[in-house]
Amino acid sequence: MVGQKGVSYVLDRLIDGLVALACLIVVFDAILITVETLIRFFFGLASSELFEITEFTMLWMTFLGAGWVMKRNMHVRVDILTNRLKGTSRASLLAASYLFASAILLLMTYYTFKLTFEDLRAGITVAGVLRPKKWYIEAIVPIGFFLLFLKSLGSTWEVFRNFRRLA
Repeated sequence: MVGQKGVSYVLDRLIDGLVALACLIVVFDAILITVETLIRFFFGLASSELFEITEFTMLWMTFLGAGWVMKRNMHVRVDILTNRLKGTSRASLLAASYLFASAILLLMTYYTFKLTFEDLRAGITVAGVLRPKKWYIEAIVPIGFFLLFLKSLGSTWEVFRNFRRLA
């Protein structure tokens, strides 16, 4: 059986791979935007297709990179209260915060998976020039929320494991 550290290692490698993919998408978008700008400047033509592609890839970049941000503890947070608390109160607030975040992320995973699956089943397409299947675009959302949920659970576990040291 794979231990908690083994699962954490595999999850971290997966997240590293996904953030590398997000970086490639950033480069891809930069090239698309440059091409779009040059076409508009030299030929006076605008390409709705290229604009639509960058809209879709921004969603993917966000959710591919979110787990990496959480893994490195670089996410936005409000430390006003936790910085003022000490000992057991601080550790308890951290544990409660991570448990609450885990519950919300699990709910978001469930509902976005349900929505994506319904869009797949119904064959809904996105309104626009390219008209891709909607689930192609939104499939990354439940995946991203699930990875955030797993990282949040890992953070919760770390707080409980190190409760005495944090307190």
